[in-house]
Amino acid sequence: MRLIDADQLRGFVRGLIPKEERRGFDEFIDNATTEFDIDIVINQIEEYGKYKGVLIGMDDRCENYIPVSEAKKIIKNKGMRSWIKRGI
Repeated sequence: MRLIDADQLRGFVRGLIPKEERRGFDEFIDNATTEFDIDIVINQIEEYGKYKGVLIGMDDRCENYIPVSEAKKIIKNKGMRSWIKRGI
């Protein structure tokens, strides 16, 4: 799977197919589920950092870090929605 720009695809199709013939296509694009929601992924990474991250002091501030392996798991699982259910 790869991400595409739905608006760019819609614009391309608009140039090829008359409006009355592409109504089904527009509806399909409008109603398609979001396969990868970056907001969910970022939220899960931030949550992991809060509760299981490694706190590192730099200069006069501290930052939460998470292992790259955990970030990869979150990204590959599209935000790991199952964490919410398990309370992780």
